[in-house]
Amino acid sequence: MEAQAIDRAHRIGQKNSVIAYRLVAEDTIEEKILLLQEKKKDLFKSIVSEDGAGDESLLRSLTREDLEAILSGDPGQDAPGVSAICGNAPVYVVAKCLLWHSTAVKFAKLLAIVQDRPFFETGFLLAGDVDPKEIRRQLSRWVTSGRLIQLRRGLYALAPPYLRTEPHPFQVANQLVRGSYVSLQSALAYHGLILEHVPVTTSVTSGRPQHRENPFGSFEYHHCAPQRLNGYRMEDLGGGQEALVATPEKALTDLIHLTPGADSEAWLSELRLTGLEKFGPDLLEKTAGQKPKIRRAVRRLMAQTEALA
Repeated sequence: MEAQAIDRAHRIGQKNSVIAYRLVAEDTIEEKILLLQEKKKDLFKSIVSEDGAGDESLLRSLTREDLEAILSGDPGQDAPGVSAICGNAPVYVVAKCLLWHSTAVKFAKLLAIVQDRPFFETGFLLAGDVDPKEIRRQLSRWVTSGRLIQLRRGLYALAPPYLRTEPHPFQVANQLVRGSYVSLQSALAYHGLILEHVPVTTSVTSGRPQHRENPFGSFEYHHCAPQRLNGYRMEDLGGGQEALVATPEKALTDLIHLTPGADSEAWLSELRLTGLEKFGPDLLEKTAGQKPKIRRAVRRLMAQTEALA
């Protein structure tokens, strides 16, 4: 703030000399901090650094003598140890105060709150008397320094080695695009209907089609009309995580609906579905009211199954 005020007093084009006076009250903590800044220029730089690393480098650079000098009676002389009165409490309090001056939200405090969560939203940190702008600035610094991963606007995950719970790709897919559910090949593989590995998590949404990538995987979103957004349920993925996943029947009909030529016998053969008994004998009835293409594909799929039986 002080550097900002001085810069504004000496704007570009100013030809006269500008002298900035700093008024400091005698025998105050402010005076002691200023003397400490003179003693340790590197410490001062770490306090005002803009790269988000100041909160940790500041603590590491402070010595016990530095912290006790701030609370001492005479800033210019060695003071009797404050810890003799209050133990280690003053050292801890001063360190916490200086760290708070550096950042509005401490990363250690953030870890204590969200380390057991696969990801978190900005709104989770905005409860109480906090400055939303400062919270968002600090989150941005931590993303830049590699401590956090920004999945989308307002959604973050801890980066290794801070990440304790690896988020499931299905849960990430649900969170990346609100109102979507996992379907198509990913849901069919989840239900054990196709054996091939599906490297991309496929989902259905009423929004625009899109492709996203982040450290937790690749994600594809296919557009469907809002009236087709049904036939999904919340699935337990283990580890306290869950996601909206299409039922086997819905994953199949979504795939047929969105794939050109999916009602041909050749395409259905290449799909190589396994465990068709999971659909049940009433699969055709469950597709009643669907588009002719879907019912035609289901009839041919059932005929292929009967021929192989």
